[in-house]
Amino acid sequence: MNRPTTAPPALRKLTNFRGINQDILAENTANKLEIVQEDQQAVSKLLNHKLDQNKFIIQKLSGENKEIMTFLKASGKNFGLPPVPKGDQQLQLSVIKGPTLSILSAQIKDMELNLDKYTHKKRLNFGKIKQLDDNINLLTKEIDRPEPVVERALKQVRDLENQLDDASIKEKEAYSIQDTFKTIINKLKRESLRFEKELEFSDTQSKIQEQDIAQLTIYTKEAEDAAVLTQAQCESYRGQLSQQKQTRKQALDERRHEVELIIEQERAAEKLKQESQLIDYHKNINYEEEDFDVEKCILNEQFMQKQLTKIRDLAGIDDLDQLVKKSVNQAKVQEELQENTKESQDKLSEISKEVSGLKIQLQDASFAADSMGNRRLIDRLKQQIQEERFRVSAVQLHSQQAGVYFNQLQRGIHHILELLIIIQTVSDLDIQSLSTSNTEDLKPRIQCISEKICALMEVVDQQQIAASSMRVSRVTNCVEVNLEEDAIDLVQDDWDGSGLTVGKSSAVSVESFIQPVQKDENEFDKVRREQKERTRKIIESQKKEEY
Repeated sequence: MNRPTTAPPALRKLTNFRGINQDILAENTANKLEIVQEDQQAVSKLLNHKLDQNKFIIQKLSGENKEIMTFLKASGKNFGLPPVPKGDQQLQLSVIKGPTLSILSAQIKDMELNLDKYTHKKRLNFGKIKQLDDNINLLTKEIDRPEPVVERALKQVRDLENQLDDASIKEKEAYSIQDTFKTIINKLKRESLRFEKELEFSDTQSKIQEQDIAQLTIYTKEAEDAAVLTQAQCESYRGQLSQQKQTRKQALDERRHEVELIIEQERAAEKLKQESQLIDYHKNINYEEEDFDVEKCILNEQFMQKQLTKIRDLAGIDDLDQLVKKSVNQAKVQEELQENTKESQDKLSEISKEVSGLKIQLQDASFAADSMGNRRLIDRLKQQIQEERFRVSAVQLHSQQAGVYFNQLQRGIHHILELLIIIQTVSDLDIQSLSTSNTEDLKPRIQCISEKICALMEVVDQQQIAASSMRVSRVTNCVEVNLEEDAIDLVQDDWDGSGLTVGKSSAVSVESFIQPVQKDENEFDKVRREQKERTRKIIESQKKEEY
């Protein structure tokens, strides 16, 4: 068996590979493979020599077998005996007689001995042939089976081939990545050129904006001067407000003192009248109560007699004492009676508390009866206070709205000035440098300026709140305010630059005061009468419940 002495193609690839530094490893593996191949050649030569020897022995034995067979055939022909079938041997023995029989028997014995020898040799040769065949099979298996050194070398070769395949794949990926990077670099170069152009354009615009900023600084100085003037006006307005507060506080204190004196006098007079009326009323009620109590007692007795007759009929008992003893002796009945007594006592205590509370309410209501003059005076004062508070809040809202409109106008004017300055800078350039794109950019700016001017004119032409909203004739439309608060405290002195801020009472929407409902004083009198009738009915119902 001859093996090739040249290196496999995998090692050639490894030696020719440029990207990986594995020349030393490839040389070592090549040397190992050459040694293994030399060993395999020596083993194959020995095995071939053994095979040749065995083949020669087989040929020799086969020749001997042929000679024996020919000798046997020749011996049968020399005796001149005809072929006799197997079943006619007795006939043959009977034919052969005399001296020939002894000669033939001796020859036959010799022939049998020789035959036994040759058969014995043949058997021995067949055993040797089998052993040689077994040895040949073992040798072929050993030839086919690689040695451990060869197996290791083959594994290394396979690993190196796999590494080579991976390296080739990575090389292809690297080439593809290189192509993508080249395309990206080209794009970046183009973008850098475009970016440089944009930078030049932005530099020109920044110069224009610096000029605009210089003009805006001038405008800011003018605005600061205007703010100083407005602050001076605000301080003067605050001084006027403080003077008005002091005068109004003095007037309100005097008016409150007068009202309190009048109310105390009227209350004292009303108490005397109510006490006399109550005395007369109780005298008249006592006579009616006596008649009512007698009738009530008679009705209660009749009801009790009817109930007793029903109980006797149901229980079958003549005397009530027996029924009472039976019911009281039971433990459950006693417990129920005790619970009922406790509940009744609790109810009685609650009813007594309610009666005492109702009596106190009745006394308060009787002493707090309405007097027309006193109530009218208080209502008029409340109405006047609420009207003045509403006027102050309306003035405050007007000032706030005016400040808002002023700020809006100021912002719009500044924006329009900026747009006009941009248009002026563009128009100052040479006419030849202007392109169609610049002229098209100017058109929407001019339209925007015209629209903003129209909006400012609409803001200026807005109508103010009607003067009728400053007057209020109905108390329910005014803001509810406690008498303990000052009317001047509704306006706060905080100044934010846009106007005065609204106080507590301005939380109500101004729209409810713009269209007030006007009513006569007759409707007010009707309301007062209805309230009196309601109080009278309540007092009467409480008295009936007490009795």
